[in-house]
Amino acid sequence: MLDSFHPAVRAWFERRFPAGPTEPQAGGWAEIAAGRHTLIAAPTGSGKTLAAFLVCIDRLYCASEAGPGPQVVYVSPLKALATDIQQNLEAPLREIAAVAGELGLPAPAIRVAVRTGDTAAAERAAMLKNPPDILITTPESLFLLVTAERSRSMLRSTRTVIVDEIHSVAANKRGSHLALTLERLTHVAEEPVQRVGLSATVRPISAIARLLVGAGGDRDNPDGTPRCAIVDSGHRRVMDLALEIPDDELGAVPTGEQMAQILDRIAEHVSGHRTTLVFVNTRSMAERVAHQLGERLGSELGAFVAAHHGSLSKARRQRVEARLRAGDLRALVATASLELGIDIGPVELVCQIGSPRSIATFLQRVGRSNHTRSGTPRGFLYPTTRDELVECAALLRGVRSGRLDAIIVPDRPLDILAQQMVAESAAEQWTSDELLELARRAAPFRDLSRQEFDDVTELLAEGIRTGRGRRAYYLHRDQVNGTVKGRRGARLAALQNDHAGKREGHQHRQGLPEKTPGTETARDHDDDADERQARGDEGAGRDALAIDEKAHRRGDERHRGVDHHDVGDGRRHHRGGVGGDGDHREQREDAQYIRLRLRPPDGHQRNRHRDQADRHQQDQHDAAAAGDTAGDFQRPGGKDVAGNGTQRL
Repeated sequence: MLDSFHPAVRAWFERRFPAGPTEPQAGGWAEIAAGRHTLIAAPTGSGKTLAAFLVCIDRLYCASEAGPGPQVVYVSPLKALATDIQQNLEAPLREIAAVAGELGLPAPAIRVAVRTGDTAAAERAAMLKNPPDILITTPESLFLLVTAERSRSMLRSTRTVIVDEIHSVAANKRGSHLALTLERLTHVAEEPVQRVGLSATVRPISAIARLLVGAGGDRDNPDGTPRCAIVDSGHRRVMDLALEIPDDELGAVPTGEQMAQILDRIAEHVSGHRTTLVFVNTRSMAERVAHQLGERLGSELGAFVAAHHGSLSKARRQRVEARLRAGDLRALVATASLELGIDIGPVELVCQIGSPRSIATFLQRVGRSNHTRSGTPRGFLYPTTRDELVECAALLRGVRSGRLDAIIVPDRPLDILAQQMVAESAAEQWTSDELLELARRAAPFRDLSRQEFDDVTELLAEGIRTGRGRRAYYLHRDQVNGTVKGRRGARLAALQNDHAGKREGHQHRQGLPEKTPGTETARDHDDDADERQARGDEGAGRDALAIDEKAHRRGDERHRGVDHHDVGDGRRHHRGGVGGDGDHREQREDAQYIRLRLRPPDGHQRNRHRDQADRHQQDQHDAAAAGDTAGDFQRPGGKDVAGNGTQRL
């Protein structure tokens, strides 16, 4: 297969890898070059990413002239992985161009760009004006790109989609959300889009292949299996694994002495290795362990210990990742934000504190060490409780016997369907039958019934009835012509409420900044999702279509300002709604009520202020009469009534 590549691409690969291609590379190249949907399953460090990208690079070199817009869209579940892929892709592109120059062959200017929640606004605008040839993004950002008008048109040139670490999203609603986004991307693209999936830990592989290619008669083999070429090199790899426990017997919760012994042991490993990656299951624990490790290592090595998790700012995360790649860190304490497929250079050892709760998660994390073709991953497990000891022992036994966790793909999550329906209907008008067919082509919704689809459509078109009228109606449904389209503001509502990745995240509770005007409207929550999956927390799910009821309640409590959702929707419905006169009147009355409720007339405002002043004066009089004016009654400025400047805490 290598002989069929462009001379510059072939010469570069032979110089860089004199041992030749690996099994997944040789098998994957043939299937991808033939234009078939392909799923490559191979152990970590076996060159899966290069197997997918090299064929795409070869196509760009062989093409006489590439049209404007990205030819290849790479989807990563983690922002750190997306940035890592960009940096590891640009170096081969420069080297291949240099080889082409040596051979006297023209080299196309292949541009690579990253579009995630960390991408600056100026970079996003430049990307629209001068689209890249290879676009690296995340599932949530791809949803935004397919929904927004200008970026949607940019994606019409897409020919190949590469979904890396597909197993990490398959078992939750992020996978269902991504499946619908891929169907929308296929609809937008001018030519058929080839799909390539990559993973090191997939089981059952047929279910992941179905999620990748979708459903439908043209996507099935005669025997009913998904029409997807599967290159399965297994997941087993020689590993050096061990379990270490404190001297004291473990109990229901770890004691301070036991945690101190664990950290002392890890500090010894850090001193004896070039770089050690320590995984924990929560962000607070990452900060605490990094601090305590730094204290144990002393001033000489303690300065080379850092923490990495999703709550860090963009600048700090990138600074830590750059130090790690450069070999400037002796230890890095991380959550799930660094566990998937990242080529993080000189890591020699991985330590896991607590149970990773999944065989696949443990294999991915240990696979970060000695992440090369010939390297042997090395890892230590440190259970902190009696229950975790049982889990870790079973986990090691499962790894050594070649077992994997079974992935169960969610079946018809209707909240995800509702969000995608609003987004796609806002982008263009659809007939109900065509929109239903689009949804059924995504594997999680292949068995979606007409009744379920109609119920979701009715909810989105009619909204929710409250005591003050209807809320959250985003679609205009024409039952005569059988069409569906988004109302004014539907696209903005979809962009601002992309919560599929929040399914397992505690964004606000973990201290992440709120959205601000002019910044990313839908954050990438992949790091949060994986971290919460590692914690085993199952109780903080959120619907994908967020209805802004809390915003309405906050507006009522403030008693000022205008609730633009209610008032604006009322005016828009009055202009072009599909309801009868009763609906028009209901919306007008609702809007008038909210104006009166949230923005009182000047007379009412003056009366309210006068009443407040009278009550405050009476409070002062009563307090003075009781001889207690030392701070029981506070003025808004924080001083007591007597004005002596003391504050009551």
